[in-house]
Amino acid sequence: MHLLFRLLEKLCAIPRIRIAASALLVALTAAQNAHAGSIADNTQEGLDRRSALEAVADTPFGFGNGSFVVAPIPMRSPMFGTGLTLGGGYLFQSDAGSNTSFLGLAGLKTSNGTNGYGGGGKLSFRDNRWQTTFFLGEVDAFYDAFPLGVPVAINQSGRLGLLSGSYGFNRHISAGLEISQLDTQIRRDGSGVLPSDLLPDADLNIVTVNLVFAADYRDDSLYPTEGSHLQVTAGQGRTVDGAAREFEKAVLTFDHFISGLGPGVIAMRVAACGVTDNTPFFEKCSIGGSDAFRGYNAFETLGDRLLSAQIAYRGQLGARFGYSVFGGFGNTADSFSELGDTDIRYAAGIGGRFRLSRKFPMDLAVDLVRNRDGENYTYIYVGQRF
Repeated sequence: MHLLFRLLEKLCAIPRIRIAASALLVALTAAQNAHAGSIADNTQEGLDRRSALEAVADTPFGFGNGSFVVAPIPMRSPMFGTGLTLGGGYLFQSDAGSNTSFLGLAGLKTSNGTNGYGGGGKLSFRDNRWQTTFFLGEVDAFYDAFPLGVPVAINQSGRLGLLSGSYGFNRHISAGLEISQLDTQIRRDGSGVLPSDLLPDADLNIVTVNLVFAADYRDDSLYPTEGSHLQVTAGQGRTVDGAAREFEKAVLTFDHFISGLGPGVIAMRVAACGVTDNTPFFEKCSIGGSDAFRGYNAFETLGDRLLSAQIAYRGQLGARFGYSVFGGFGNTADSFSELGDTDIRYAAGIGGRFRLSRKFPMDLAVDLVRNRDGENYTYIYVGQRF
């Protein structure tokens, strides 16, 4: 559900109720990045490639010099089926050294009945020294949970509010605080009652506070060709009504990019995740939910600990078309020491890319994936997985 909330956030790419809202945030981010590409590169390094005089001459800055955009984004995932997200907003750049800011609204609907809407924004000031993100959204999601290894049709509805702020110590290193509130209800889709393992999570109102640290040395945030990106998110969630409940969660991702080995780019990701025992099932670590892994339904791979690694080789075929060949492996378990006790999960696939604009490296992606169990999945999304 978090993935959908993140997409909603980026639209205006949070597990389960937040997954659905995730999809809405991605479309707004796509619109934001499209605007960013038309007025300046999306990273500080991109600005460095232009002289200050050129940037000032070509780019109108300030809230009054922005523009309105609309971005329809197709999507397909193993959990929610095929759908469409639509995001629209107002985009502007506060100064030559800051990323594009945006204010927007977004909505999504998928073939399995999942739908949602939200509004929010992301603002950057003073050469990216200060950044803030805010979001309000509501999602009604349908998916299969696997409490005992057998699929159970679930309907999860929820409302999410999020506010975050970060401070940049320099153009690469930043740290900040993220606060969110999620009010969610879960029921069985159709007749019957929830399995007993899911009953404690049926009606929760959770406030989560996270510390976020990032070290971003990529040459571009949309289509990196070299450099690295480390992000660590760690925090605590607790219920604000009903039975008292607390849990902790931490996620680390490290991406590295290498160019010069042939015409394409090698992209690599290592991810780790850990949660405490009292964590709701939709906040647990999962292959696909915590690390952007392709090839598994995230709810089939829930666990208290996760380690995974992925590699991709991607490149361009002319100005508009591109490709990606990728694979990865990983596992979840109750502890890191038990990750090797069961068969490692792995998947590989190929994908095509279509460059949505000549002015910025934002791609429409279609990926075909086959996993260890011989299951085939298709993914449609915008941007790169990492």
